[in-house]
Order: sequence, then C-alpha cells, then structure tokens
Amino acid sequence: MILEQSEERLWLDEGIPLNDVTALLNPLPGEYMNAYPISTDIKNPRVHGLELLQPTGERVEKEYDYELYSEIQLEGMGAAPARKRKNDE
Repeated sequence: MILEQSEERLWLDEGIPLNDVTALLNPLPGEYMNAYPISTDIKNPRVHGLELLQPTGERVEKEYDYELYSEIQLEGMGAAPARKRKNDE
C-alpha cells in the first residue's frame, strides 16, 4: 500500500468509516515507481541485514536524462562578453 502524503492521516484515523478507507486503495501509477536488482541472498532466511537491499545493478528506468548544450556559457561575476571583448583588446 502506497499512500499520497495527504492521505496518511486519513489512513491512520481509527474513526474513519470502512468505505472511506477502502476508497484509498488505488494502484500507484507506474511512472511513480522504479526498480533495481538486489542480491539473491534475500531469498535465504538465514541471511539478515540492510545490505541485502543495496542495488547490485542499474535501475530499470533511468531516473534522469541530461542533455548537454554546447551553446550554454557560464557568465557573470566578471565573465560577461563585453568584459571579455575589453580584455581581448
């Protein structure tokens, strides 16, 4: 069960009618989830520890895609094009 933060208090309220609680049981859209492989030792009931949950490979979906632009230039703090032209003279 994954709740929106705004639904947490409602979920924990003992006085809420059952119909209102079951209305919170909606699947989370797939675009909000991601996965990554973990150790197969997780299947062994004799092995314990948080290290079992550490990723052992890349995420299924990339978290971020970055696109680099060559025309972007750092300017400011004295690096403006006018100052550069003046210094080049």
